[in-house]
Amino acid sequence: MEDIVRKQQWWIGNFALFMMLVGALIIYTTTEETIKNAYLSRSVIISFLVLMGIFIFYISRRKMDVVLQTHLLSLMLLVVPITSISFLPYAAVTVWVSSFLFLMIALISYQRIMMWYAIIIAIATSFYVMWNADTVTVKIDPTDHYGRIGMIIIGVSIALVINHLHIRNLNRLNDLAIQLHDTARCDEETGILNRQGLNEVDFPRPEKQLIFVGIHLENYYELARYFGEDIQSQVLRACIERLKRKLPPYQAFARIEAGTLLIVMEKPDKVACKEVMEKLSQEISIPYEIEGHHVYVNISIVIDNGEGATDNRKRRVQQLLTALQEAAQQNERVMCIDQAWRKDQELRVKAA
Repeated sequence: MEDIVRKQQWWIGNFALFMMLVGALIIYTTTEETIKNAYLSRSVIISFLVLMGIFIFYISRRKMDVVLQTHLLSLMLLVVPITSISFLPYAAVTVWVSSFLFLMIALISYQRIMMWYAIIIAIATSFYVMWNADTVTVKIDPTDHYGRIGMIIIGVSIALVINHLHIRNLNRLNDLAIQLHDTARCDEETGILNRQGLNEVDFPRPEKQLIFVGIHLENYYELARYFGEDIQSQVLRACIERLKRKLPPYQAFARIEAGTLLIVMEKPDKVACKEVMEKLSQEISIPYEIEGHHVYVNISIVIDNGEGATDNRKRRVQQLLTALQEAAQQNERVMCIDQAWRKDQELRVKAA
């Protein structure tokens, strides 16, 4: 969501610079008869508009706290009192300007901070013009001031509604994007990470210092053939729950293929990792009681201790899958991947 807001601030900066330059051009081309009644000189007003446009454009490009950035961007609304009060003899009849301003801000601003800046500045300016009506040189009816304030109230009400709907729609889109992202990175059947989700995990330690443990259910497809897909799925989930209870603390738990799981963990201190995994293999293979069926599970475990491992996580996972196939073919319950195994794999690839 913060990225959406920052991109919006970027466009507000573009918009402000454009509008300030257009305003400066309008003041520059204003007739002398009009400008002579202004409280500020032409050069001062033009300088203010140009500098304000550049300032807002610069702030919109800066990386800072979003709320602080919104406060600073809201300063562009100071153009309302500067231009309105400067041309006080003509400002009393600009009934529609403030209402249009509120509608415009409601559509371009995600933060309501800018909306409140616009409301306070525009209303304060309107009241100042009303209280100084005796300086107005054009003939107007006193009810024009009430019309101005009434239009401001209407504009504020409509703008807040539009802004509310705008923010609600953005929040819904953001929630949907988060939901789609979470769905894309999690396995629907088991609720753990899938292969894509594993690739997105940021580990607190270098990956070469972490152990990748691959666990493959050798009779995964036979379970569906003999008992049906529903029991196959229940056995897989029961196996995952048993693993979570038996495993030491881990960094990530993912399902990378149908019956293949991967756990990323730190190496247990003063413990032979292979012995731990052999014991784990025995505990996981204890039969599961599912809907009255006594279900046996055969598993293979491959341990990648990170020795000589590549920095490419996808490549390392692929090596783990290759080793799991070897372990199943050689009927090894537990197998380790080390630097020697990786060199042997490289020689096989070159020979092929």
